[in-house]
Amino acid sequence: AVVRAVDVSLGSAVLAGDGPARAALTDRIRALGLGDRVHLPGYVQAPERILEASEEVLRRFGPAKATVVDVARALGVSHGSVYRHFPSKAALRDAVTERWLAGISAPLGRVADGEGPASDRLGVWLDLLVRSKRTKALEDPELFATYVALTADARGVVKGHVDALVGQLARILEDGVAQGAFEKTAD
Repeated sequence: AVVRAVDVSLGSAVLAGDGPARAALTDRIRALGLGDRVHLPGYVQAPERILEASEEVLRRFGPAKATVVDVARALGVSHGSVYRHFPSKAALRDAVTERWLAGISAPLGRVADGEGPASDRLGVWLDLLVRSKRTKALEDPELFATYVALTADARGVVKGHVDALVGQLARILEDGVAQGAFEKTAD
């Protein structure tokens, strides 16, 4: 079997061959103590490639017209290959939305978990939030509008994102109270 990329945990080894060859390779990877994932330089795992292609398809066609078949066509695979990683169009859209929102919340999380005075971190966190949203809206307004539309349908993903942001703020404020920079008031 020729290996281009392997993701054993998702059962998505990209091999020339199937069945016993894939199972044998999976066993060999685990026997080498490499865990469930092996990333080969120059290759992107299937789910990540699908998300990247989905973003391009959404940019080109918009959320109303983009289909899983369009994503598969952009990747040069069957739509079944996309469904192997994302069980539905809604699941794929949720994953695209989650990826986009993670691009916003991850840098904010690093600020929240950073060192230094909480008051400074709070200012940087708020500034970064505003700047990242503004930058995304101004640099690619069509894609930003697409994500705004997608978030309307991805309520669970959005709730998780908002919960993560609230948790980050809570950590900063708790640190500020502990540092004496903020005063805790009664509820």
